[in-house]
This record gives sequence, C-alpha cells and structure tokens, in this order.
Amino acid sequence: MPYFKDDKELDLEIGGFLRTFPRMDPLMREAVGDKGMTLKLELSDPELSAEIDFSKFPLEIRVGTDAGGTIAMTTSADHFHQLLLGILAIGPAVNNKQILLRGSVANLMSGVPLFYLAPTIYPFYLESIGRKDLILPGKRPPLHGEKISEDPMTKIIAPIAFLVGYALGLIKKHIAKKLDIVSALESMGKGLLSATGHKSEQ
Repeated sequence: MPYFKDDKELDLEIGGFLRTFPRMDPLMREAVGDKGMTLKLELSDPELSAEIDFSKFPLEIRVGTDAGGTIAMTTSADHFHQLLLGILAIGPAVNNKQILLRGSVANLMSGVPLFYLAPTIYPFYLESIGRKDLILPGKRPPLHGEKISEDPMTKIIAPIAFLVGYALGLIKKHIAKKLDIVSALESMGKGLLSATGHKSEQ
C-alpha cells in the first residue's frame, strides 16, 4: 500500500518538507557545496515535481514546475520517502534503478550530501505535522557507506557535533517536546553565516 493516498497528501508531506529548505539554507549549501546547481525532482504514484535551486540565495523551492533543472532525479514517491528517512541509501537505489538520475556526474555527486542531511530532519517534520505514522521502522544504512573522512579537523569536530545533536534530542524528548527542529537548525545556519563572515543576502 502506498504511503501517500493522493497528490494533495504528497504535497503536504514531501512538498511541505521541501519548502522548509530555504530556512536552513546555510546548512544545505554547506552540505552540497557552491555549485550553483538546480536539482529537479520528479516523483510518481502519486505525482509531484519540484526544483531545489541552489543558484539563488537563499535557495528557492519551486513545486509543480516543468523546468528541467541542471540535474534530475526520477523515482516513486514511496522510494523518495524512504530516501528522506535514510532507510533507502542513494547509492544502492541508483544501482538498482529505484532512482534514475540525469545530468553531469560531478553535479550529481555534489547533490548527494543533501540526502545525508535529510534523514536527521525529515522525521521531526513528519512528527510536527501529525504524521508520525509515516516514520518507518527499519535499519538506517551508513550515510557515507564505508567512506570516513581522513581530515583531522573533521575527526575532531564530528564527535562534538554529535554531542550537540544528542543534547538537542534530549531537550526535545524530555524538556521541550514541541521544540521546532527546523527553527533550531535555522538559527544554527545563521550562526554559521555570521561566524564565516558571509552575508545573508546577495
């Protein structure tokens, strides 16, 4: 049985989640890199088309567009839902043709980290709109496969980042159950911009 009964429900759950991305622009942009790309999503059963435009600042989300994008991803709504939850890993999904990709290999690879970030946010979004039932049980595969960064600073900072995220999770679970995770990440992104000296507007 499909997770989404019709286009309207799909637009609320996945379309709504995509519309939160501009609020987290600095985090999204840091994950993807400054490639100026536009990622086109084409979902079926039910249908939804959308573009994530990283050439704008803040990034823009266009739902229901016919534009082609610089890279494109075609898949079923159910597979994309599993991808956002982290249950379906993008590498095996592409190899098994559950996801079809179009565009330059370099740009495609630069867009992949977006789907490393999504599983840490999407379940909270579903919970916030009253669709906790869509948070599927199952083992989450390693986001980066077997690849681990050798950069010394990454090895130092990654455990610290884990502890910050863990503390945020404890606060949400035990103290502030209605905590808006997207707002917290939005503030984190603003801090990132401020610390690195980037302006929030072009």
